[in-house]
Amino acid sequence: MLPHKDLAAYYDKVTWLFVSRNFKKDEKDREALRTHDRFGISSWPQLVLFDPRDDTVLEQMSRELGSFKKQLKKHVAAVPPPPKDVRDKIARLRRAKAMLKQGKTRDALRRLAALAKQPDSVDVWLEAREILRHHEQASPTLAQRLADPDVRERAIAIEEITLLEEGEERRAFETSVEERLFDDEEHLIVKLRALAFLSPTRGANIAKRVDELLSVPNDPFRYAALALLKEHPNPRVAQQLARLYAGAGTTIPSGNPNVLRSHTASAIATCGDENAIEPIEKFLREVMPNNGTLGASLDALAGVASRCGPAQRKRVVAIILENFPGPVDDARYGAFDSKWMARRLPQIAKQFHATLVAVSERRDLPAPPAEWSRELRTEYLRTLKTILD
Repeated sequence: MLPHKDLAAYYDKVTWLFVSRNFKKDEKDREALRTHDRFGISSWPQLVLFDPRDDTVLEQMSRELGSFKKQLKKHVAAVPPPPKDVRDKIARLRRAKAMLKQGKTRDALRRLAALAKQPDSVDVWLEAREILRHHEQASPTLAQRLADPDVRERAIAIEEITLLEEGEERRAFETSVEERLFDDEEHLIVKLRALAFLSPTRGANIAKRVDELLSVPNDPFRYAALALLKEHPNPRVAQQLARLYAGAGTTIPSGNPNVLRSHTASAIATCGDENAIEPIEKFLREVMPNNGTLGASLDALAGVASRCGPAQRKRVVAIILENFPGPVDDARYGAFDSKWMARRLPQIAKQFHATLVAVSERRDLPAPPAEWSRELRTEYLRTLKTILD
């Protein structure tokens, strides 16, 4: 952390962890991705305060210094210092490391072996184990690492299994990895990597139990589960998808609700039902022209309509007609650049037109005008309603 006099009082109370991906999919990027996935980070930058004992997110932190300090002060007392038994264990590790430097290798390794057998909240056991492996030059197999008590070891094992060339060795791990995916006690990071590994080969089977996966409260994990439904639709989760779309960021906590809603909309397009119509209608009434979820939501509405009877299709047609974007001089759009709006609104109108054609199955519907003035918009919608009545 860069020195700052206003934060000096917190230097010894908080450990600052700065993690940034390079998107090269190399070892450094995979390490950063594990941290991002653990805290549900899918957009940047994010500033979160978490309890190092179990990685529980305590609060999303403000970037304004005064508010940040108030938030920090509130949580500092919530995380007590390590208890005496843990402090003793830290001291024993230090002594063992000192003995190694002094050449007392046999005694040091004996002490390290005892420490490595006792998992703790500050990862003394992991450091002891790594030192032992270095001295013993031990190289556990992928199968052993997949069953390792350390979550990081299990996660990296699956990453390395995923990188294996297609063949018998790779396929041999599928069953044991799937067990990790549906193990309620398994760590989120391991489950997410298990899902990524299995989706190409066992996607259809996993989709049958996708309701369990959608219940995991983590954005990246939900994105992966929702992506599975685009390839392997499961109508049994239609109501769950409607709730997820409606509650993203409110009843369903999310660090990036708009992206969660967009992924959910794509899944609704393949296996949603009429339960999704109302929340999508609400979104269309309130959406702003710069919201990237609009296109996915219209596709979802068209997908739902394709599986509905005449009455629901007629309802969807009415929703589309009522929610075409407002004209360029609409007061709701006052915060946007007028030249950008003059280009953007006709583009959105084309998306609505394409959805209307798909739902109504009327190929004779005229395209929207190139300019989206109040007068031209009114005349265009009047024409559409006349044709569709």
